[in-house]
Amino acid sequence: MKKTKTYKLWGAVKGTAVAVALGYFLVMPKDLKGQVAPFTLDPFSQPDIQITEGRLPTDYYGSGDADSSGFVDFEDYNAMVGGIQNDRADVDGDGVPSTQNDQNILWEYVFGNRDGLPSHWNHLNGIEKRDWAKKMIEIDQTDTNPYISGEYDCGWFAKEFFVNSHGAENVENYLHYGKFVNPRNARFNIPVQRGFTKITSGVPGSDPPGHRINAVLVGPNDTTKYQADPTNFDHWYFFEPQTDEEVHPGDFSMNANEDVKIKWWGYANGFFTDIILIDFSLEDGQVSGINAVEPYMLTEDPNSPTSVVEENSLEKSVKNFEVGNPYPNPGNGFVNIPYKNNRFGKVTFEIYDMQGQLVDRINKNDIGPGENNFKYDFGKFASGIYTVVGTAIDGSIGAVRVIHLK
Repeated sequence: MKKTKTYKLWGAVKGTAVAVALGYFLVMPKDLKGQVAPFTLDPFSQPDIQITEGRLPTDYYGSGDADSSGFVDFEDYNAMVGGIQNDRADVDGDGVPSTQNDQNILWEYVFGNRDGLPSHWNHLNGIEKRDWAKKMIEIDQTDTNPYISGEYDCGWFAKEFFVNSHGAENVENYLHYGKFVNPRNARFNIPVQRGFTKITSGVPGSDPPGHRINAVLVGPNDTTKYQADPTNFDHWYFFEPQTDEEVHPGDFSMNANEDVKIKWWGYANGFFTDIILIDFSLEDGQVSGINAVEPYMLTEDPNSPTSVVEENSLEKSVKNFEVGNPYPNPGNGFVNIPYKNNRFGKVTFEIYDMQGQLVDRINKNDIGPGENNFKYDFGKFASGIYTVVGTAIDGSIGAVRVIHLK
């Protein structure tokens, strides 16, 4: 349920406030715990849950690790088929785990038919990042928290969303952490920062009160990757954590003629800091200048390919093992499954039923390189959809589905 479009201000602090932006903070080395030390501010990259929360690296929303093993593999697909219900199994981000669409997406990813999942922030394009961020904003429940003047106001809405999205080390030590209504540290694992803006007061000549919101660095609103620029105001997606609505200059939550400052905020291995990353000046809703850029902040995406040669070589790489389309499919007995093996050695085929149970395993020894065929009789099984998983000697995997009708 959405809250009504009522915005509350941070009224307890002398007219100044800050906005929270979905960005990133990178912690300091462990051996410098509690000390001031050089560190890097990275607004591009997905946070490291192992550092911020000590959890498995796959323990975040939509990761695909449905069985909580720390890996995303065929067993997670089986868990989804079995109807498992947790955040990690909602790979399409629609709020419902283990749907048929979730299963289809994970299947394609596990068997190499797609490069990543919708939650793999580092390698999404601008449109995909906006889409995923909007879905996580919708799922998060911070907007349903009750506003309490002077106790839980706009600043706490923004801080709690920061914690739920990015996650924070030593989160229990945050100032007044107990004010958070329902903190879910690092639940969404998308990069978060904090900032400062002022509201549109509608009173000519008055100094408008400060206000806190949220924003995420997503890059240009197109299909290009690795083109996000944190010094480009339009590459940030701002939104109001009290209502989940997008925020633009001139809206109530962002005065079109005041500065918008994006800030890094929180603990890093015991050290608390609050740094202005970028200070944008706005005039009539347009950026008129940048007053400051934190020198420690990365301004180029560290996840982008290092060279055109490397990128092209990845695109042209040849798979060592491929499984082709079975025929006849549907069938009612013997089914042929073509496959291509680029190395000499053993190939193993495993047959799984609709419940994800292994029902047969066939080893094909001394298979030569080139095109081959695996012929299998499904006549001994009940009607249904079966999964055939082939594994080459080097560990390469290919899989297909076979519809068996009696």
